[in-house]
Amino acid sequence: MAVRVKVFYPILERIIGKGEPLILNGSTLAECLGDLMRQFPATRELLFDDQGQLLHHLFVYANEEVLNQPGLDTPVSEGDTVIIASLITGG
Repeated sequence: MAVRVKVFYPILERIIGKGEPLILNGSTLAECLGDLMRQFPATRELLFDDQGQLLHHLFVYANEEVLNQPGLDTPVSEGDTVIIASLITGG
């Protein structure tokens, strides 16, 4: 299934580029992120730690629900929008 992805994560945006909406294929969040990494291999280290867990500073919104550290088996449907955002903190 094709889902649109919006990115609010500056480093990730530099890799995938801005402009045309990014379309990923998958029926779960894991499959969509896998498609993102297939298209842009450098994104893996921006999304996952060495144990394959989604990085703690990332927030993912799918199906109009905020999913902090979502289960990667979260389903997505044709036409859904997945948002990947990075929480930036400083001191």
